[in-house]
Formats: sequence, structure tokens, C-alpha cells
Amino acid sequence: MNSIVYLEILSLNPKKTAEFFKSLFGWECHVPHAEHPDYISFKTGGERSMDGGIELRPSLPEEYSTLLYIGVDQIQAAFDQAVALGAKIKKPVTELGNDWGRIAIIEPPETAAIGLWSK
Repeated sequence: MNSIVYLEILSLNPKKTAEFFKSLFGWECHVPHAEHPDYISFKTGGERSMDGGIELRPSLPEEYSTLLYIGVDQIQAAFDQAVALGAKIKKPVTELGNDWGRIAIIEPPETAAIGLWSK
């Protein structure tokens, strides 16, 4: 696997952000779970389509406001290897629930944070 599988955009107003991307790029946007109305999923469409989500945040972090996830087969092994290679831990391996898999967020040396995702 080891490819980009998901993009998460943090927003002060997910509905407005979704409308912006929908209007500008034609992305398909929808609320995937009624219990999380402030999380909007999107598909970019086209030949190189990518799925992602727009998540509500009361403020945007200084560290990152857009996060890409790299799909991995063994998340714990990839996480442990990343830490051994010098990555800072931003979020340890965490179960998402609803059969979404597990994620972790790391900050590789000298670059922005990235997510790891395993389904």
C-alpha cells in the first residue's frame, strides 16, 4: 500500500469550506454520519480521485490545518519505525470505530505532520 489514501482539512466552518471546494473543484461533499454533523466527507472525483474529510475545529492549530494520510498495512510497525527514525508523536495509534480502521499522526524530522492509516 504505502500511498496517500486520505486528506483531512481542518476548518472553522466545515460547511462553508465544503461549499468552497464543491464550487471551485466540483468535489462531492456529504455528512457521512448523523452523529457527527460537523464532519463532512468529500471525494475529489476524476481519474485521480481522493477521499477526505473536513473537520470542525474551534481554532486552527499552528502546526497544521491540512493533513494527508499514508495507507500502511501494519500501522503499529510503521508507527514504531517512524518513531525510531526520529519522528515526533503527535497522536499515538488510535482506533477510529465504525470499521474505519486505525490512525496515528507523526511529525517526521524537518517537515510537517502526516497521518498513518490502516483499515
